[in-house]
Order: sequence, then C-alpha cells, then structure tokens
Amino acid sequence: SRRELADVFASDADLVHFIGHCEDEGLQCADGYLAVDDLADVGVRTFFLNACGSYREGRALVRAGSVAGAVTFRDVLDGQATTVGTTFARLLVRGFCIERALRLARRRIRMGKDYAAVGDATYAPAGDGTAPVVVRVRETGESYEVAVEGMPDDAPGGVFRPPVVESERWHLRGRDAVGRMDADTLREALAGTGLPVIHENGFSWAAAFVEGL
Repeated sequence: SRRELADVFASDADLVHFIGHCEDEGLQCADGYLAVDDLADVGVRTFFLNACGSYREGRALVRAGSVAGAVTFRDVLDGQATTVGTTFARLLVRGFCIERALRLARRRIRMGKDYAAVGDATYAPAGDGTAPVVVRVRETGESYEVAVEGMPDDAPGGVFRPPVVESERWHLRGRDAVGRMDADTLREALAGTGLPVIHENGFSWAAAFVEGL
C-alpha cells in the first residue's frame, strides 16, 4: 500500500530496491500511486527504483534526503530489470559504490543506457574496508592476461592486496595488478571468489566465467 511504501522510504535502511511500475502519478502501489514529493519523511540512504521511467521519483528522493540511487529513463523489460537489479545489489554488497555498481550491472543487458545514477553516486552503502575489485581477462593466444583493479571510491590514494594474480606487494587503488596465466591456473585462481569478471563477451560472475573456460 502507499502507507507501507512510505514507511519503507522513511526508514533508516541502507538500500531500498523498489520493483514495480512507475507512472506520472508516482510509484504504483496496491491502492494507487505514491509520489515521492508527497512524502513527509525520507530516511533511506540509497535506493534502486527498478521501474519504468523512475528518474523523476529518484531525483525527488535525493532532494528529500537520500544520498544516491539508481533510476531508469524509460520503459524497461522485466527480464532485463531483474538482471540489472540483482547484479547491482550483489555488487553493492561487495562494497562497490552506486555509480560503479550500476555501470557494471548495465553491461549485462543491451539496453543499459536506460539506467542512470542520481545523487552522490560515489557513495558505497556496504563494505568492510577492503577494496572491491574487478577482474579483467583478455585472451592472448594460449594464455590469458589478467588485470585486477581495486576500486578507489571510498579510499582515494589507498592501497590493496590484489586477489587472483600473484603479487607480494600492495597496489595503489585505481591501478591494475597484472598477471598472465593459462586456463587451468585462471580457473583455480577465480574458483570460489565470487568476483565480477569483465571479458570479451561482457560481464559475468567468476563462477559462470570459469564454467565457460
């Protein structure tokens, strides 16, 4: 209901993921539409309004006090919305900021430009102080070039100890730690990490990528 959704937005939750429909009147509820401009209180820090054309409502949440969130510009397909939403949430849990999580999640669908971030998108609602990392893999003949980048958003100038590639030193966040390995070594290095992997076929999680090697 509108009251229940209003209570959710008024809570001090780190993230609200709204999955539904959005019209000019606001976010669709069981008993009508809820316009963010009509809310008496907004406490949620970040959000994903995973609904068609939710940009205006997302901007209103930021004006009302939310830090940042993800929105859409126009109609989005249900299947693509599910893919983007679940990927976005998984990346946030791993410590990514709003902007980078959405940028990576958009790579999983063709209509990625229909999604955007609003507010202070460098904000990361989760994380344990370790650098969230992205693994980039490029096939070079019979081996693979592997680059691991530690995201610098929550600690500019910080350092991280890269996973996957062998390294005995710390690396500056925002810079790649690079290694080269064969398929078997790469499978072993990625197994069980749950890391996001970017490769020539786009974006996938480590487990799915390893299965395709």
